[in-house]
Amino acid sequence: HLDRLQAAGLENITFAWAGPLEAQRPHYYRLQGPTFLLEHDNSRNRGTHIHSVWRDFAEDFGQSF
Repeated sequence: HLDRLQAAGLENITFAWAGPLEAQRPHYYRLQGPTFLLEHDNSRNRGTHIHSVWRDFAEDFGQSF
């Protein structure tokens, strides 16, 4: 996948954060580029319950067959 990331432009990858910086507090962050989305959601139970998502926009099931 690194070759696709480089072809899409590493400079096009962005980072977003929501939440406090203290430990054991709910928070969320994401890395997103033209070809992918990576999410880390730790927004429940005092920041002790994590969900993560990796999406590959070229190979998701959401595209037409």
